Amino acid sequence: MAAAKKEGMIFKATYSGVPVYECIIKGVAVMRRRADGWINATHILKVVGLDKPQRTRVLERDVQKGDHEKVQGGYGKYQGTWIPLPAAIELARNYNMSNLFDPLTSYVPSAESPPPAPKHIVAASSRSKKPNPVLERARRGTSIDSGSLGSGMGDGTERSISPALSDVSSSSRTPSPIITRERGQVPDVFDDRGLNGYTDAYGVEIYDQNGQDSAARYSELILDYFISESTTVPSLLINPPADFDANMSIDDDEHTALHWACAMGRVRVVKLLLSAGADVFRVNANGQTALMRAAMFSNNYDLRKFPELFELLHRSILNIDRNDRTVFHHVVDLALSRNKANAARYYMETMINRLAEYGSQLADILNFRDDEGETPLTMAARARSKRLTRLLLEHGADPKIRNKENKNAEDYIVEDERFRASPTRGADGTPALASSSTLHTSEAGQRAGGRAVALMTNLLHSLADSYDSEVSTVEKRLSQAQGLLLQIQGEIAEGTKTYDGLIAQAAASEAEQRAQDDVERALRVGLQKRSREEMEADWKIVQDGVKRARRDAGLSEGELLETSDANDSSTSLSKTLLAPTSSSDVDADLEKLREEVAKLKQERGELLEKFISTAREQGTGKTMAAYRRLIAGGVGGINQDQVDAVVSALCDLLEEEAKAGGPTGGGGAGVGNGAGGLAAGQRLMAGAPSAVPNGAGGPPGAAVAH
Repeated sequence: MAAAKKEGMIFKATYSGVPVYECIIKGVAVMRRRADGWINATHILKVVGLDKPQRTRVLERDVQKGDHEKVQGGYGKYQGTWIPLPAAIELARNYNMSNLFDPLTSYVPSAESPPPAPKHIVAASSRSKKPNPVLERARRGTSIDSGSLGSGMGDGTERSISPALSDVSSSSRTPSPIITRERGQVPDVFDDRGLNGYTDAYGVEIYDQNGQDSAARYSELILDYFISESTTVPSLLINPPADFDANMSIDDDEHTALHWACAMGRVRVVKLLLSAGADVFRVNANGQTALMRAAMFSNNYDLRKFPELFELLHRSILNIDRNDRTVFHHVVDLALSRNKANAARYYMETMINRLAEYGSQLADILNFRDDEGETPLTMAARARSKRLTRLLLEHGADPKIRNKENKNAEDYIVEDERFRASPTRGADGTPALASSSTLHTSEAGQRAGGRAVALMTNLLHSLADSYDSEVSTVEKRLSQAQGLLLQIQGEIAEGTKTYDGLIAQAAASEAEQRAQDDVERALRVGLQKRSREEMEADWKIVQDGVKRARRDAGLSEGELLETSDANDSSTSLSKTLLAPTSSSDVDADLEKLREEVAKLKQERGELLEKFISTAREQGTGKTMAAYRRLIAGGVGGINQDQVDAVVSALCDLLEEEAKAGGPTGGGGAGVGNGAGGLAAGQRLMAGAPSAVPNGAGGPPGAAVAH
């Protein structure tokens, strides 16, 4: 009855420092801002009865094309898309519900202030849940504890979220805890006066210290920190006071500071709250944990903080909310929003890859059904997210589980294939031929249709598998081709570098060759000059030696003539050698010169030997002539010229007689008295005539000359 009395009444309230009028319509608190009369269009669509996906489509297609303001932060009830009062009246009229909103749209402020709005409390513990056998089985299996996963992550650096990041997250399935204004940004003024009070951007004092306890002051301070874009973490979180409760609710939806920090991707604040005793299992009014809230927005994807955050919150992976949804349901739900598919896939891959070692327990969680009978796989298939569907199937999700509409993931995949294969589509995006399909009323028709659908499903699965296999093969080939291309490009670059080096070396070689040719020509000229000089010097030495030899030896006319002929020949040779030659005959001339020089050296040696012999004979010539006459006369029968030939034989004979004790008188072998020498000579001439040149003999007993 109390709730019925409040229906249609106007209340006043302040959310996130914004004063509003509030009216309860069909159980929904519809707000109108007191400052400008703007109404929350999201609340109107809730009264109409649209679910969240439908509301999102209507807001994006119709409402947000006009003047609007998206609020993604503050108290949960204040979130949504705000539009001017005339646009709100028109939106309600489109759904034939303008009369329901008349109390709020036609309200005119008066001196009498409306009563304060009642606090909307949803008791999380008031709903008794029946135990779920699947989750109980998963809990009884291998526990997914913090020790096995390990944190192992360092502190992240706190970063502020820019308006650009906020816009990226603006179309989340549930509003992100960030405020953006499309009509112009109104800066938040964070006046931190310790705990003595502060003022929000609209100049409305949020609390009076004397009228509130410390817990309320703490919650207001923390909430205003999250709403603002300040990067300075309040000292309350860094050094929490003794009476600070990290698990207290800070907004009307019973979110804790941990819920807000996780949704915004502020890992540093999360660690501070956990150090202060924050409970990862604490839920909000909808039964959602901090991990679920983190997966409902794309902020952790934008900041790439989800792996680190998951290490801190993974113990609550088995929790379900008031709608029996797991965190995997919320991730797939995020994929239904525009431009959020990448964030959903990032979250899903992070959690599944981290829990892959718990295969059976992970499969139980993935196959858990919410109160509508939906599993994450059926939701992903209905959302036509092929990557999420493939990822869930690869890790044990069952495609046969049916929801309350009696459809499973395979049915949605078949519908999606039909939709994609349809040649034309209607204005609403559905196949144009869909309206012509009829339901079979006969049992036989239904069975035939069922068999056809099953057969078609199998064929489509086979086709999809073949397609995936071919795509995988093509991707491998493409990767190999790319690797080969990189290798060839590297070889081309190396070849080009080598070619350039060879060109440079060739140019240098040409210059070196030219320099070498110049040096060779100069060397040839120098060698020719030096050879001529050496030949002239050697020839001069030879001439000087020959002249000295002639002068000192006093040679006969024949010898002088022979020497003169040699001199003339050498002079002619010198003239020939010193004659100019062409460069092409240099090598042959050099060889000829070497031969002539060797020949001249040999001739010089012979001349020197002849000179020495002549000089030696010149010194003892007369004495030797007397000896020859003496021996020739004593021996008899030989000429003086033949003495030299028989001297050695005569000496040998005398030595033999001396040894045999022959006549020795008067000096034996001496020539002066000559008895023994004469006898030896005579025996020599008589018994060995061959010893005498020409076989000459002489009369025995020839007298020795005087």
